[in-house]
This record gives sequence, C-alpha cells and structure tokens, in this order.
Amino acid sequence: MTEEFVEAVEATMSESDAPDVSDEAAADTPSDSNELVVTDEMLDNIADTAIAALQDILQYFNVGDVTIDEYEGDEGELILDISGDDMAVLIGRHGKTLDALQFIVSMITIRTIGFRYPVVVDVEGYKNRQRQKLESIAHSSANRAVGQHRKVGLRPMTPYERRIIHIALRDDDRVETVSECESSDLHVVVVPLLLPRISLNSGERAGIPALFLYNVSLPFLTLEAWDSMTSSECRDLTHQYLDAILEVNKTTNLTRIASQTEAEILHIEDSLAGLPEIEAAPEGLYGDLGSGGGFPGVPLALATGRMTVLIDSVKKKMALVSGVLDELGLSDQISTYDGRIEELALDRPGSFSVLTARALSRLVSLLELASPLLSKGGQLICYKAHVDDEELEEARAVENLVGMRLVSRRELVLSDGETERSILVFEKVGCGKVKLPRRVGMAQKNPLKPRS
Repeated sequence: MTEEFVEAVEATMSESDAPDVSDEAAADTPSDSNELVVTDEMLDNIADTAIAALQDILQYFNVGDVTIDEYEGDEGELILDISGDDMAVLIGRHGKTLDALQFIVSMITIRTIGFRYPVVVDVEGYKNRQRQKLESIAHSSANRAVGQHRKVGLRPMTPYERRIIHIALRDDDRVETVSECESSDLHVVVVPLLLPRISLNSGERAGIPALFLYNVSLPFLTLEAWDSMTSSECRDLTHQYLDAILEVNKTTNLTRIASQTEAEILHIEDSLAGLPEIEAAPEGLYGDLGSGGGFPGVPLALATGRMTVLIDSVKKKMALVSGVLDELGLSDQISTYDGRIEELALDRPGSFSVLTARALSRLVSLLELASPLLSKGGQLICYKAHVDDEELEEARAVENLVGMRLVSRRELVLSDGETERSILVFEKVGCGKVKLPRRVGMAQKNPLKPRS
C-alpha cells in the first residue's frame, strides 16, 4: 500500500501546479497578511478540514487506533501530530510516506478552504527531530560559508525542508539563502555576505583593548588555499608525513583515523585551521602538547618553518614519530619529547613562544600546563570541538592565578561540513599567583579554582 501511495503522490506532485508553500516566499509568514487576515474561526475551520482529510486517508493504512494532536508551530503553521502503536509505516523510508501524507492533506485543505495555509503532518515528533537536524546543518553550513568565503550548496530537499533552512538562517546577518535548481532538483545555497576582517595583532598595534580582539573572524584555510600559498616542497613533505603515519598505524595505534580521505581533512586540514593564529603569535620555539601522531604539530611546523617540539608522554608513539621524522629528514627542525608536560616545564621553563593543544584536556587544565612553558607574551592556541559556557568560565576564572588571558576565539567548520572547531588563543601576561608546575597529574585531577 505505502509504496503505491508514495509513487502516486510523487507523480501528482510532479504534475501539480500547486504553489510551493514552503520556500523563500513562505519563509517569513504562513500567509500574506496584506492579502488575507486569518481569524480564529477560520483557523478552526482549517484544522477541522485538515484533520478530517488526514483521518480519511489513514483508513487505508493498517495502523489501528491513532490519536491526532493539533497545535500551532513557531511560524504559525498548523501541525498535526499522529501517535499510535505502529507508526513506522506512516513515516516510510527517509520519511517519504510522511511527506506524501502531508502533500495530500495540504492539497485537500487548500482546495476546500479556498486559500493557502501551511499544514505539517508529523508522526510522534519525527519531523520535529528532523527539523532540529536540518537547523544544525543550516548553522554549520553558514559557518562554513563565512569561514571559507564561498557559497555552500546543500543536498536537494523537499519544499518543507528548504523552508526550515531559510527560516533557520533568515536572522543570520552573515549570510543569505537562495533556492537553486540543478537537474530539476531544488536545493538551498548559503551565500556569505561581506564582513570586515581583522588580524589578531592589528588591534593591539592600534591600541585597541583586548576585548575587541575576542571573537574575531579570520579566513579559514582550506586545503586548496593552502596548496596555493605554500611551496611544493612543504606540501609534499606534509603528505609524505601523513602517508608514513598511516602506514605505521596499520600495525601500531597512532591514530584512530585510518582512511586517506578522512585523514586529509581531520589531520592536515584540521591542523592548518589554526595557522592564522600561529603565524600571528610571537616568533620563537613552537611546542605541540599531547601531539600523539604529530598533529597539528608537523603540518604547522612545515607551514611556518618554526623550530618545533612534539610533546607526548607515550614513549612508544614518540619513538615511532621520531623515526618517521628521521626518514623524511625533518628531525633537525622538529624534535620530540616523550615525557610529562610538567616535567618539561621544570627542565625548560619559559622556553616556548607558542603552544598548541588539540582535544587534549579542559581549558582550565591547559592554562595551568602551558603557563610555565611560555615566555611572557607567548600564546597557547587551543583546538576544541566544543566549548560550553561552563568550561570557558572555569578557565577564565583562573586566568589571574596562572598569568594568562583570553585574547581571541574563532569558530569554524571543516570542509566535510560536519566537524566544528573552536580556536581559542590565550596569552601569557605575567607570572601568576601560584607556583607552577604543580605535581604531575594535578592539573587534570584537581584543577585550579579561584581563591575565595
């Protein structure tokens, strides 16, 4: 029943001249208030008509007794939510049956009441969950469009899905959304608008307070842009290093990422996400904390030419990485340290101008670990998948204790359209008020707290 139903409805949809009630024109309001004012009595009639149409259709499905709840959506649309014992048949593969149900109910309602009004048919909140996913895709695509300064096209979508994307981004003044047709399929394109850009150091040179450097926007460096900006030797060495690490990884667990395509994005591209920040940092020695397989340390070292130390407490990993560096003739520029960060701080206090830490620990712990290693004015660049308010407030509360301060934060999405990154930069501004380093492991087990 359901396959024939969907096929028949799709054929009707392709031939129908019914208006697209769910695209740009309908994104702002469910109906044009200049043309028609919908009264409460009319809304009751719309709901009664739509529910009656839905009940008639459901008689042809073997779903037993169902309940239909009606309520008004955020954009004024009428939502009919069906619940019962066996609802999967009403959703269908990828929600196609549900889309067909909604189309038929909407068409019957429009033709009965004589004007257009958006009706959404849902099954036990399925479309609400899909809506949340689409809104997440919309915001990620907007970040990607702004970060990479280019249009981002989404997959072909139904009118209802496109409407969700348009609504999700209509208040985002960084982008605009348009629907474009490609091979008869409509899809949404997210277009970045021009925004002012500022480098990390220009504010300080102009005497602008550090507050104005917070949340600055910097262009995101894609692999294509990196290819055009760096020498062929740098690119070749970076890819040779990645290939060698993936080969070693076949027998030893250096990284969970095994495929070449995934590694290109999550190792090379992700490593280079912080390149604008590391290039803006003071000149001098660079250290990569918790380096693991050498990311982001090696790509950043090759891109900047900085003398670099890869720091990780797992001796076996560092021995394998050191071997790869030797084979590629990179050990003169890039060395390894196979010990704890606290021990290195005792051996080489204040030796580093810039440090990176990718997905290593909470910010409050990273500040404590980095502070004794950095020279005054040195910077810690943190790569984080997600930073909630609690983690950031926890770190900022101990800035005076460790002599660090937040100077910038940047959000971006990698070219896979899914991987989100926050790049936070903290600067060493003084000696702090506690003696560092503390004993090995204390930064993570018993993080510093502000003195009461």
